[in-house]
Amino acid sequence: MNRTGLLAVLLLTAALFLIMMLLPDEQAAEPIHTPWSVTLSERGNSQLLGITLDESTLLQAQQQWRASPKITLFMPKESPAKVEAYFERVTLGGIRASIVAEITVPETELTTLIDQGARISTQGDGSRKITLDGTGVGIVEQSIITSLT
Repeated sequence: MNRTGLLAVLLLTAALFLIMMLLPDEQAAEPIHTPWSVTLSERGNSQLLGITLDESTLLQAQQQWRASPKITLFMPKESPAKVEAYFERVTLGGIRASIVAEITVPETELTTLIDQGARISTQGDGSRKITLDGTGVGIVEQSIITSLT
């Protein structure tokens, strides 16, 4: 082999080595939150889609998913009230989905949520559906997510 060929091989080897050194570690890369990747937190709560059930707040989910939900308070006639946050379009790990997060709101805050309702409608079964905005949204954003659908 002549000197030019040897020099080319050495330069190519050095360039490949440099490129390999500059690639990020797999451990340092941000984890991809896919629906089938479910783990347990130290407290034993399910961790999925980048949040922890019964620990993460709605605000943390909004930041994680980079999306704003439509927040609704449902008041069935014969069961406890529940708050849901509907994320119409969330993209995680290349997968696009709609997500409904059920939120636990302290009983003491429910009256405030009802008063802050932007729109109250009665459903066919007699239950009430209250769309929230303003102060009501702020209260719900600080509340804990209990389940995801």
